[in-house]
Amino acid sequence: MNQIKPALTLTEVIVLSIVGVILIVTFLLPPIVGLADNGDFYKMMSKFGLEHGAQTREDRYFGFVDPIYLADPQGSANYQKVWGKTLISSEIIFVAAAVWLNNLIHSGDVFHIQFLGMVHIAGFLVGALLLLAGTRDANPLKRTIGIILSIVMFVDVGYTSYFNSAYTETASLLFLMLLIGAALPAVYKGSLAPVRILLYFLFSFLFCCSRYPNAVMYPFLALFGILVAIHSRRLFAGLIAAIATIAGSLLLLAFIRSAPPEYTEFSLYNHFFNALLPFSPEPIQDLKEFRLDPSLQKYSGTTYFQLRSAVYDAEAYRAIRREVNPQSIMRFYMRHPKRVWQAMIRAASQGLHIRPGYGNYEKKAGNPPGEVSQGFAIWSSYRELLIPKSLGMVAMVLFTCGVISFWPRKSLCESSFRFLLVLICALQFVMISCTSDPSDI
Repeated sequence: MNQIKPALTLTEVIVLSIVGVILIVTFLLPPIVGLADNGDFYKMMSKFGLEHGAQTREDRYFGFVDPIYLADPQGSANYQKVWGKTLISSEIIFVAAAVWLNNLIHSGDVFHIQFLGMVHIAGFLVGALLLLAGTRDANPLKRTIGIILSIVMFVDVGYTSYFNSAYTETASLLFLMLLIGAALPAVYKGSLAPVRILLYFLFSFLFCCSRYPNAVMYPFLALFGILVAIHSRRLFAGLIAAIATIAGSLLLLAFIRSAPPEYTEFSLYNHFFNALLPFSPEPIQDLKEFRLDPSLQKYSGTTYFQLRSAVYDAEAYRAIRREVNPQSIMRFYMRHPKRVWQAMIRAASQGLHIRPGYGNYEKKAGNPPGEVSQGFAIWSSYRELLIPKSLGMVAMVLFTCGVISFWPRKSLCESSFRFLLVLICALQFVMISCTSDPSDI
């Protein structure tokens, strides 16, 4: 009854065709649109020994999309020399598939970023298919309105420009779509077939290991999976849920422990010196609370990779590494709850935009460095104007969605799933506000 139906309705064919054409024209046909590298691509590309084809730093980072990558046999070795061990993300699945496709057509010495865009688009369309199939039992009018709004919002270049990139955020978006699509029949029917439960747990796991901050979401996602399995009243479904919950939790613990120490260090440094200290009413006192020399205030406002950061002051950086850690930051915020509130206010005012400000065009397209595409950008353009950037608005939206999750109540599975999505949004917002930079929201 809950199996994925193989046949597509006419509406679904039309919707998928429209979305596919928009994405193919925008991201696969020259001049392509993408998102410039801010330095993060190497985390994924180095695993396949790939390096930027562009020769200058200006052409590689921030300003332009670099469409060509060249074989670099020392890439992985150099990466591990710098980071100590390899950073893991489920984005590697898409990159591996893209490299394989590229090598079927081109020499292995050259990689074209469009193949990564092609794989991401395929993943997006599969996610869209699951979402469409999962809403077949919805009210036709509500479904039609939802489809139109979803195309305007989620096919927006603010989200899809990530397709021609190696950012791990792309895997977060795609696996979130897939896990929601796998779970949707439970919203309307109250249960899932064992194969759907298996897919739900698989996509939930891959979503949680796309980026380290996502890992804390797995217990909540698994709890919903267990609830659905219980409502399905099938022993096999319950067995799948139990095994997936235990195995997924253990694997995610290993995933968190696999994070290179340097990854934690630069995240902590950026939060402390670029978020906590610059907005402190008493920066000297804060430094003393962390048992750091007050003279380190001169590094306030710097980021890890800047030449003027404390990283290049060996003595200062040893002290920072010793005293600034997740535990000390958590204790600090527990002693100063008002600062948590202030961090969330800043995040609401600074972080609720979806355009990171990096260039969307190749250099040969003739656009100036850093120029962003305005093609199919209705949502990202008007979102900035229509949505008030305030914590009150964020709280009101989350609270309203939370209330709607339980009223009018139709089934426990439907209410629980709606509330799960609200909870994920709220936790992500609070966590990033207090541990990262607002631009990560």
